[in-house]
Amino acid sequence: MKTYYDKQQGMCINGNFWQVHPETGKPWDTDSAADFLDKAKAQTDNDDGVAQLKQQVIARVKQLAYQQLQGQQWRVERAKERELQATLSGNDAEATQQRDNLKTILAQREALRVKSDELESEVQRLTTKAELLAYVIEF
Repeated sequence: MKTYYDKQQGMCINGNFWQVHPETGKPWDTDSAADFLDKAKAQTDNDDGVAQLKQQVIARVKQLAYQQLQGQQWRVERAKERELQATLSGNDAEATQQRDNLKTILAQREALRVKSDELESEVQRLTTKAELLAYVIEF
């Protein structure tokens, strides 16, 4: 929110000039303008702090999801190898079973991605530093 005071035009709040204080309806004076600007600056600083903290929590959610996905990558490779081995040996029943196993593993990984997206959405809905600091990330 860009806010500043001009003696001729009044207080500029989000690109609109106000000749009177929006909360009291009284004309601006030096004290009311200074108080309003202080409140606006404090609000902007608080908003910046919340936004930065949100980004940190979201980054942590992504990091944890990535670590879990990386930890499961060997299962994907093993399932692919077993399916390929069964296919090359001509054992169609075993190949189908291994393909189903691979689909199950991939579904688990997709569920982890979906959960990560849900957690990110939850974090986006939080509005205060206290809520963000108290937020527990659980997969």
